[in-house]
Amino acid sequence: MTGLFFLLLKREIGAGWPVITDALSQAAFFIMIALLFPLAVGPAPDRLAELAAALIWIAALLSAIPGFDRLFADDMRGGWCEQLLSYGTPLWLYIYAKLTGWFILSIIPLLSILPFLSIMMGLEPASVPMLALSLSVGMFAILLLGGLTAGLSMGARRSAMLLSVLILPLVLPVLIFGVMAVEASIAGQPAWPHLKLLLAICLFFAVICPPATQFALKSAIEER
Repeated sequence: MTGLFFLLLKREIGAGWPVITDALSQAAFFIMIALLFPLAVGPAPDRLAELAAALIWIAALLSAIPGFDRLFADDMRGGWCEQLLSYGTPLWLYIYAKLTGWFILSIIPLLSILPFLSIMMGLEPASVPMLALSLSVGMFAILLLGGLTAGLSMGARRSAMLLSVLILPLVLPVLIFGVMAVEASIAGQPAWPHLKLLLAICLFFAVICPPATQFALKSAIEER
């Protein structure tokens, strides 16, 4: 099963490289959103530093969500999901490989921009590792939810809008605990309790989302 997962992951990464421009556009969108906040806050470095963790988290969330509606769209149109079912391959294994490949190609480029944004917003350098760690865990949790909502909205009109409506209320706990972990690190307080709660949420989503996404994709295939 592990060998099959890595074969599927290799396929997802190989298929994703031709559309790496989407990941670059997503990173550029992330920077643009983050740059707008200092203009709104005004010339107040202390105020900006207080809001930096929340602003970076919101920018990462808003830049990631628009791409989720394309997670399974190409594979469904090309018949790849139907081929996997005909070969007896568990769709949940494909879903894990798809989300892991998407994380490598789309989310990691966002994380690589964090040092630049942290300096720009006056964030304490010592808190950058906690910001990167919390965003890594939180964004994978959001990606798991994105996969589920992408499966549920498959074939629907205005799927991007429907996906945003479905996912935004569900990601609030991730956003809250992610920001609290970074703010605790900035204040010199223990950040691990918040990070453990964030990790628990991610593990919970990792257990329930792929099987639910598999059911949604199977239903979409049967309706075609």
